[in-house]
Amino acid sequence: MKYNLKPIDDLINENWGEESGVEKIVKEIRDTAFGLRTEEETKLYLQKHQFALNQSKDKCVAAANCDKVLYFLETYFWNYLDSKSPISDQGKQALYRHCELAIGQAVQLLPNLLSKKLWHQTDVLLNPLKVHCTIDRANYLKAFWESWPDYFLFHEEHTEDNFISFLISQNFNSPSFYGYVLECITKETNNADDPLLQKQLLEKCLKKYCTGPKRIDLCHTPSMTNVFDMLERWLLVEIKKCKKKQRSYDPRQTTLVVDQANVHKIEISLSVSQLACLFRIMNQTDIITNEVHREMLETVSKTFKTKKTENIALESLYNKFFNIEAGTKDSMKQVLKQLLRELDQ
Repeated sequence: MKYNLKPIDDLINENWGEESGVEKIVKEIRDTAFGLRTEEETKLYLQKHQFALNQSKDKCVAAANCDKVLYFLETYFWNYLDSKSPISDQGKQALYRHCELAIGQAVQLLPNLLSKKLWHQTDVLLNPLKVHCTIDRANYLKAFWESWPDYFLFHEEHTEDNFISFLISQNFNSPSFYGYVLECITKETNNADDPLLQKQLLEKCLKKYCTGPKRIDLCHTPSMTNVFDMLERWLLVEIKKCKKKQRSYDPRQTTLVVDQANVHKIEISLSVSQLACLFRIMNQTDIITNEVHREMLETVSKTFKTKKTENIALESLYNKFFNIEAGTKDSMKQVLKQLLRELDQ
């Protein structure tokens, strides 16, 4: 079936100045959508309008009415739309009103509870009007804040650790939050020299963070794996390492401290962003098969240096690994082309 947006475009052009114009457009879309034969045809029809309306919002005259029609589609046909497209401004406002009470409680409670680093990472949850909000993200935020009262009322004493457990149970799988959790666990286990104690701490974390009810239907970052699955894999690998260390551990031995200043690093002409992109490509194409990304990147940060950066910060490398910018991709394409030319010679 061939779809043509022109009938809708004609209605929009004829009725921009009239409030009733929106109603005519909505009726036309609704009647056509209900008249289509299959779900696939309906999806294709509605998603074409969704795309066209998002594009038309850039026109100052058309913006308000386009937004109203888009909000209608999100309200009644949301499961037929492209979930990765941004929602309407009216949709954002409706989302915020729905979550406003829970967000207000969180804003009062969390600043005195969380470290500055974790508080900063919650901004994407606390400010839905400011962030780039797709249909996927809107559905996640709505479900997240609907779960907040259960967390808020369940705990008599609120702690950062309890809140981290709540974020994990709600599948808040942003790369920076996952990195923060690993950093906290690593810091705690490093305070224990005995591998048996380290193993017990890791097993405690496994029970605390990876058992119990979890949200599997939605996640904060669709391009990432569920946070509890990533965390469980990492913890099981670390527990296995501790078991190996237990066999050869002698409590009377002194800890060997490696002088980092004497470690000879490999200097490269790439930037830190390009280095992160290179290892991301190699990991995604199974050239590098490490499953625990942080462990791999920790080795990279200790082994490599750039012309501008002697000591590559692990957190910086980790964030760049999961958030590759378009400019970095373009520059790495040129690097890879140069490598191919070298192979041809």
